[in-house]
Amino acid sequence: MASRSLEDALKALNELMISKGMRPLQSKVISTVHIQLKNCVLPAIEAKTVTRLKNLYKKGESVANISSFIPYMQRPNACFLNI
Repeated sequence: MASRSLEDALKALNELMISKGMRPLQSKVISTVHIQLKNCVLPAIEAKTVTRLKNLYKKGESVANISSFIPYMQRPNACFLNI
């Protein structure tokens, strides 16, 4: 189960997107991220996921891409790259 920080970030992001006339994250994307977090053993991956989610939004990129972040981070040497 995801902690409050991820839940709070997702809730705030969805509210922000709705207020700007954008579609919120689909429940399928949120569900996928929760499953990935549950199965991931990388340290601090949830905090990194929240940071990446914020960065995607700030850069104007699709926040739905967050579902590919955890599998990417699990690749060898991926943790040394900037998020």
